[in-house]
Amino acid sequence: MRTNYRIYPPRQAPFSYHVTQIAIAIIDSGTTNELISAIELYSQSLPSVPLYIVTQDGRFDLVRLQDTYAHLGILVFGGSTYIGEKVNAIASVCSANYFLTVRSDTVMVNFEYDALLSLMGQVGHPVVAGSIIANAYREIVPCRRIPVPITDTIDPDSDFPTMDPNHPDHTLYPPMGLGLYDRALFQRLRGYDEEIHSDYFQLLDFGLRSYLFGYHITLSPDLLVQFANRESIIEDRSERPGFERCYTKNLSIRRVKKKNKVKKPPLHYDRASYNGEVKERFQWLQKIDYAHLVETWPK
Repeated sequence: MRTNYRIYPPRQAPFSYHVTQIAIAIIDSGTTNELISAIELYSQSLPSVPLYIVTQDGRFDLVRLQDTYAHLGILVFGGSTYIGEKVNAIASVCSANYFLTVRSDTVMVNFEYDALLSLMGQVGHPVVAGSIIANAYREIVPCRRIPVPITDTIDPDSDFPTMDPNHPDHTLYPPMGLGLYDRALFQRLRGYDEEIHSDYFQLLDFGLRSYLFGYHITLSPDLLVQFANRESIIEDRSERPGFERCYTKNLSIRRVKKKNKVKKPPLHYDRASYNGEVKERFQWLQKIDYAHLVETWPK
C-alpha cells in the first residue's frame, strides 16, 4: 500500500483505547459546510468514538480545524485519489477493531451500533457490513450487487435490498465503499488494489477476492445513509488504467476437482498480477472460482 498522505493525529483523544471497538472515518466529498456538519454530528452523537476525516491538500486550514476539534484525526492526500487508497489509509491509521466509512455529503439515517457489533461478532461474520443507500427523496436505491455469468465484461446486476435485519443480503461489494469494516480481516485480504485507478474496479476486485477466498460482504438496514442532494446515485463502470488487474486476479483460477488450475484469463490480461499475486498467492488461497460463485450465489 502507498503512503502518499500525511497524518495529523488527534491532539486530545476523548476515548479509552481499551474499550474502543469502532472508529468512524468521514470521507470529505462535499462542501466545507457539509464536512463541518458531519464532524459536529458524529462528535455529539458518538463522543467516545474515535473520529477521522480523509481529505486532500488545500481544502482547509488544518491547524485551525484541529484547534476547534482537538479529538479529530486527519488524513491528508496530496491530490484527488480513489476510494481504495482512502479506505486502506483509514485501516492503517485507526486502532479500532472495526471502522465505519461515511461521506460528508451523506446523512446517516440509521446506525444501530449494538446490532452491528453483534453482527460483526458472530462466527462467519462479513468482511464488510455495507451501507444501504437512499436518494434525496428517501427512496432506497438498488445498491445490492449480484454476480452474473461473464459475457465480454464482469458486469454485476443491481437489485434492491430486502431490508431484513435478521437476514442481511449478500452483496458483491460494499456500494461506494461505505460500510463497517472488520479491520483485521480487511488487512488480511490486503485491502483495495491501489494499482487500479477506478473506484468501481477497486471495489469489484476486493469484493470478488473476498468471496473467492471464502468470505462475504453484506448489506444491513442497521446501516442506512442518504444522499440528501442527489436524485440518482450512479457508479462509473468505465475501464480505467489498471482495470485488467481485476480480471486477471479473479478469473485466472479454475477450480477442478477441488484443485486450483491456473490459466491466463479469457479477458484483459495483466502480466504483473498474473505472475505475482495469482501464481504466488492466490492459487494456494482461493476456495472457489468465479463460475462457482455465480452458481451458488444466495437467491
